[in-house]
Amino acid sequence: MPRVDVPVQPPAGAGTAILTNTPADAANNHEFVNDGRTVLVVKNGGAGATVVDIIAVSCSHGRVGDVSQSIAAGIDQQFGPFPQGEWNQPNAKINVDVSVDTDVELIALRR
Repeated sequence: MPRVDVPVQPPAGAGTAILTNTPADAANNHEFVNDGRTVLVVKNGGAGATVVDIIAVSCSHGRVGDVSQSIAAGIDQQFGPFPQGEWNQPNAKINVDVSVDTDVELIALRR
């Protein structure tokens, strides 16, 4: 199946809608559109840790390293913003994989 899209939202503030969380899907994983100003928030409301992998691409700087972060139970973790040349896949999206999806949610925010 295709990756689950995490819609990019404006940051919460006066006059904005309540943020919508995307439930994690460890089987299909995720992607979101990146304009270089987008951050990803992972909320782990589960009883155990989850590992989040943000998949990099080869860039002109020679960097080819994914980010892999274990997020403990009850913790919210922010990642980014992401320079487009280092993170965007050919479809202008960033790929995100999660190891556990029980009570884990993702939010993509444009700064």
